[in-house]
Amino acid sequence: MAARKINFYLGALSTMPDHQRLFGYMDKLTAMQRVFMEIAPPQLAQRCALGGFFEGNLTLCAHNGAIAAKLRQILPSLLL
Repeated sequence: MAARKINFYLGALSTMPDHQRLFGYMDKLTAMQRVFMEIAPPQLAQRCALGGFFEGNLTLCAHNGAIAAKLRQILPSLLL
């Protein structure tokens, strides 16, 4: 059997009704991560990731407390 790339399997799964909601959520989260990487300062963006999006709340995961504190400081400008 020939080895197939994972994108083939993910593409097949994304068309299945049981998985469409999950893949839609992941597409939204990936788009938000791209925007975050563009608007956040590069030195911070490299050390953060989006954790989840639920009921209008976006969770940011930081590598350490110092990064989290800096994110809290610049959050108002990021939201603009």
